[in-house]
Amino acid sequence: DSEPDRYLKWADAFLIVYSITNRHTFDVARDYLESISLYLKGQGRECPVALVGNKIDLERYRQVNKSEGASLATEYDSVFYETTAAEEYDLVERVFNRVIQETHHDKYGHLLQPLYIPDDRSTSWSPVQQHQNQQQHQHAHQSQHVQFQMRRPKSPKGVPVIPCPQ
Repeated sequence: DSEPDRYLKWADAFLIVYSITNRHTFDVARDYLESISLYLKGQGRECPVALVGNKIDLERYRQVNKSEGASLATEYDSVFYETTAAEEYDLVERVFNRVIQETHHDKYGHLLQPLYIPDDRSTSWSPVQQHQNQQQHQHAHQSQHVQFQMRRPKSPKGVPVIPCPQ
């Protein structure tokens, strides 16, 4: 086994994450997608691959358009998500759970029940928001290119945001 093969052969799914605020990470993600694609084709394997644009909370520093991420995911037959790990843990959890469900479906032929259980203590929803969230959840299962829109109130942060140098 070559060095990359050693790290790829045991995986049941791949989650490639890049920062929407850093073009270089997107280029590296493209390289990873290419390597994974070549490996899977060479092995005659199929498994879920997800491309995730992270840091949507830093929209003002965006260097990679959402359409670029969606296009790259389509090029490599991957699902595409945009999320934020800094402020919306539940969004990240949903991405992971969706990839786990797809992996289970590929291996066993059926989907697992959703693993995400909302914590009602941390998020309160009006009936209108609940209906909108149900519609978004249904839409998420119909579309591979999803950006979750739920937002919790932001907590004040005392640390200034400094963009990464290029």
